[in-house]
Amino acid sequence: MKNECVFVTGGTGFIGCALVNELAKYNKVYVLARDPSKTKFLKRSIKNIEIIRGDLLDIDFYKSKRFFNIPIDYVFHLAALFRLDGSLRELNLVNITGTRNLLEAISERKIKRFIYFSTTAISGKNEKNGLKEEETDINSYRNNYELSKASAEKLVRCYGDLGLVPVSILRPAVVYGPNSFYGMYNILKLINCRKLYFIPGDGLNRLHLVHVEDVVKASIYISEMAESNRNIYNICDNYAYTLRELIKIACRLLGVDIPSHHIPKNIVRFLFRMPFIKLITGDIPVPMLDYILYNNSYSNEKLKRAGYRFKYSRVDMGLPPTIKWYKDNHYL
Repeated sequence: MKNECVFVTGGTGFIGCALVNELAKYNKVYVLARDPSKTKFLKRSIKNIEIIRGDLLDIDFYKSKRFFNIPIDYVFHLAALFRLDGSLRELNLVNITGTRNLLEAISERKIKRFIYFSTTAISGKNEKNGLKEEETDINSYRNNYELSKASAEKLVRCYGDLGLVPVSILRPAVVYGPNSFYGMYNILKLINCRKLYFIPGDGLNRLHLVHVEDVVKASIYISEMAESNRNIYNICDNYAYTLRELIKIACRLLGVDIPSHHIPKNIVRFLFRMPFIKLITGDIPVPMLDYILYNNSYSNEKLKRAGYRFKYSRVDMGLPPTIKWYKDNHYL
C-alpha cells in the first residue's frame, strides 16, 4: 500500500502502534485518539502521522470539520474495550456502539476498504484444533468481551452484506511481540522471576499465537485484495504449541529450569481466586485462565491460500527477538 490516506482507530494500542508505524512509511495516516499524550510508541518523527483528537462515541465529532476534512481511502478499526471481566453494558458501549458510529460516518463516503479487527476468541469455548472461520461457534461465549466482539463483528458483516461499506474482517489469535505488556508477556515475567512453580493442567492443550509484525503485514496485505471484500480471516501462525511446549521454549530462552510438576485445572482455578495469588501472578485476571487451560487453536489456511507468507511462522522464531527487546528495554 502506497500513497493512500488511512484512518486508524486504536492506533495508540499495542497492535495499533505497530500498524500505524508500518503504514506511515508510505502513506498518510490519521490516528484517532482520545488522549494524544498516549502515543509514546508511535514514531512521531515520521511526518506522515497525524493525531486527530476525538472519540468513537462522540457523534458530534463525525459532524465536525476535523473529521469531514480528513481524506480517507482506508479505515483500520482496532479500537475496542478489552476487559475480560467487564460488564456487558460498558463493553457494548465501546465495541458495538462505537463501531456503529464509525460505520455510519464512513458509509457516507466512498472508501476502498474498512478493515475490522475482531478476534479468534469469538469462537467461544471450543475444544477443536484448527478451528476454521466458517466453523466458528458463536453460541457459547466464555465472557462478555467475546459476546460484545461477536456482536460487533455481526454488525460489520451486515454493513458489508448490504453494500454500504466494503469490509474485511480479521481475527487475530493471541498477539505477542515488542511493546506488548499483556498475555504472553505476563507468562514470560512469571518465568523470568522464577515464579512459575508448576505447569497449569496437563499442559497438553494447544494455544495459538501470532507475532505482531505478521498481524500488521497480513492486515495491510488483505486490505488491498479485491477478493477479501466481505471475507473473514484468522490471523495466527502455522503451529499451535501445547502449553507445556510454550513454557519449555520460554524457559530455555530465559535460562530458567522447566517446572516439573502439574496442578489440575480445577485447583488452578481455585488458587487464582485466592487474594494472595496476585502477589505471585501479578495482573493475570481469572478469566484469562480460559485462554491458558484449554485448546485455543485455529486454521490459517484461508490466509495462506490468499498468498500471505509469514515472517514468524512459529513462536520459536518470533519469541527470541521479542525477549531480546524486553531485556534491552529492561522489561525483563
